Order: sequence, then structure tokens, then C-alpha cells
Amino acid sequence: PTGIYALNRLGLSTQVPTNIIYITDGSARQVKFGAGKSIIFRHSNDLSNFAYQSKMMQMAIMAMREIGEKAITDEQIAKIKNIIKDAVSEDDFNHDIVLTPIWIRKILQR
Repeated sequence: PTGIYALNRLGLSTQVPTNIIYITDGSARQVKFGAGKSIIFRHSNDLSNFAYQSKMMQMAIMAMREIGEKAITDEQIAKIKNIIKDAVSEDDFNHDIVLTPIWIRKILQR
């Protein structure tokens, strides 16, 4: 999951998106259900998005990207670090950290 959905799933936002967006290495498509609701699959050529061993780490990275380097707060960083600490093994963290953007890597390795 990307964006607002990742933020909501991690408890970093109370906003619930109407349309949920997932990245995929397959074709882009939209699956509609209910009144005005859909799941969007957005194609990505960035294969590092799919190389994470930990799904929780992947979701945390997507959430941090959505917030942005200039807007992320110390409180959000602390919450993300606690989530990762509780849900991601040290081996998975060490594998996944090299896949992250540099600004996120610096934050998580502090």
C-alpha cells in the first residue's frame, strides 16, 4: 500500500482513503466496488519497492515517503521506529534498510 493508506494502517493518520492505492509490477488497473470506492494498482518500475523482506518495513517506508523529508515530525519518527522495532527482525531490517531512500535510511539508523 502507498500514501494515506499506509499512514492510516500504521496509525499515523486518522484519514481513511476512499480509494486505496497499491504499487504493482504488473499492469496498472482499477477495481471498483461499492459507491465511489476502488482499489487502484499503480505500476512501478522501481523494483526496490518489491524487494523488501518485511511488509511492515515496506509500509513504513511508503508512509515516510508520503509525509516527506521536510514535513516528518519527531513524533512520527518515534512512532515509526517503535513499529519497526516491534514488528521487524534485525535480519530483515538490515536487508531492507539498504533499499530505502538515503534520507529515510539516515532517520531510521539514528
